[in-house]
Amino acid sequence: MFYLRLARDRIRRLSQKYRDACDATGSRRAALFFVLQFCRLRSGYLFRHLLARLHMRGIRAGLGAVRPPDRPFLAVKVTGGIGDYIVIARYLRDLAAHVEPFVFDIYCSNTEAAG
Repeated sequence: MFYLRLARDRIRRLSQKYRDACDATGSRRAALFFVLQFCRLRSGYLFRHLLARLHMRGIRAGLGAVRPPDRPFLAVKVTGGIGDYIVIARYLRDLAAHVEPFVFDIYCSNTEAAG
């Protein structure tokens, strides 16, 4: 339903662009050429958007396969130096000792230091 509404709105805006171009130029042919050029230029963005959506769908499917359904999942983002990694490691160890079993994943920009 969402995509139908989105397509309807896009078509409505495109027809408005056609009418505006027709009013500005006074020629239906020039307005049609303008709209076709507009669509050609924007089709690259649509293609990249669809590829990104497919890529994200694959990532979500992979994450769903990794996560055990019986345990909670915790994501931790570490921003800082080696000392922050040590503190976070100690914190996660202590947290795991005091709560129910969980799965965690650490996100960081310096993977060498995190290792």
